[in-house]
Amino acid sequence: METNIPTVIENGPKKLEEIAKQGRKWTVLVSDIVEPSGVIRQQVVEDIVFARGCLLKPQHFQIVPMGFTFYCMCIESPFLFANCRILSEENTLGLDIGQFVNEFQVTTQIDVDLTTLPFSAVTDHVELFSVNFMEQFDDENKVLSMLETHAEQRVKVTKSGRIQAIPYWFVLHVDSHRSLSTYSGAYAESHWRQAAIVLKEEVTVDAGQELLISASCVNSSIFINVNAIKD
Repeated sequence: METNIPTVIENGPKKLEEIAKQGRKWTVLVSDIVEPSGVIRQQVVEDIVFARGCLLKPQHFQIVPMGFTFYCMCIESPFLFANCRILSEENTLGLDIGQFVNEFQVTTQIDVDLTTLPFSAVTDHVELFSVNFMEQFDDENKVLSMLETHAEQRVKVTKSGRIQAIPYWFVLHVDSHRSLSTYSGAYAESHWRQAAIVLKEEVTVDAGQELLISASCVNSSIFINVNAIKD
């Protein structure tokens, strides 16, 4: 029996550009935005923006999830800090190469489980920004603005210590009423872990001090920076 229901396209071996050449329009786009390791899936924001402009029916489409909110906090974790850099010559057979190697350290640590990681929170968790893939624009060319998001937030230190890392996670908005957090402690048996930006140099702070946290999502990658605000 013939139906008018279109077949489902899985973005596997096919590229979105190749699908667009077929000239068909779709009503629903389902995306897997966050990797189990805690980072945004490579090129997913660019793919969603492309699909919205070239694959989805204008004014009659649904993107699932419809967007996400980004959260982070500043922590002191000697365990995580030591795992991401060389702190002494004990681990280099006495060779003085720590400073050289640390210059090339990977700043984003993945597969961090905040429910088991030894750490002390230096700040409360903070909401930095949200991205709404369903946002309506008076000019469709403005949809390209979703490719880059920048935000900054003033945060007070809740406990004196050293900021050594900034773990982050996402709340995925399935629709306007239902959301799903990628924080590993959000619900039992979560398959998600968190990612963390590990600082090259720890920042010593005092309780009550103000910090400026800056965050960006560019090319589906997260960048975070923290600076102590001087009186």
